[in-house]
Amino acid sequence: MDSPRSIERSPELPLDVDMYSSAVASLYSAVVLLASIVQAAHTITLKNECSFGVGTYVHNWGGTAYIGVPQQDIPAKSSKSIIVPDGWIGRICDKTASGAWTTSLVQ
Repeated sequence: MDSPRSIERSPELPLDVDMYSSAVASLYSAVVLLASIVQAAHTITLKNECSFGVGTYVHNWGGTAYIGVPQQDIPAKSSKSIIVPDGWIGRICDKTASGAWTTSLVQ
């Protein structure tokens, strides 16, 4: 039978409070930045499966306004993405050749 061995413990390292505080502050800043980026905008992709181009119009209804190009054409068999701000309330409508918007595609 083996005799018990003694285990030597290494002395504990002192905790550097400034380094710890800095690390916590950096982590907190990264989380806040990520959260603000995630909530900052939403991408809506409009896909045209038609054999002809489709005009669209982005209409603000309330909330935070969409400030991008309101009238866009989507060529046949292609897609276009728009980025709306967090809090945007509006509609994405079909646009006629005369520029008037008619049918609400997304609400």
